[in-house]
Amino acid sequence: IDSIHNAGLLRSFTMKARSTVRDNDPQDDLVYLRICTKIHEIMIAPEQNIQNPSSITTDQWKIT
Repeated sequence: IDSIHNAGLLRSFTMKARSTVRDNDPQDDLVYLRICTKIHEIMIAPEQNIQNPSSITTDQWKIT
């Protein structure tokens, strides 16, 4: 039950992040969301047709 609850929270967070990206630039879209902590890293691909997210290198992330 916790995993279902957490998945719902992540979906809500992802939709809010996508909305924030769209507010900044309506032509842009959220492709990946990367969440890092000291011990975990979560990569979320909101689109269902993503084939291989492990092919993304750290050079492709815009770190600000």
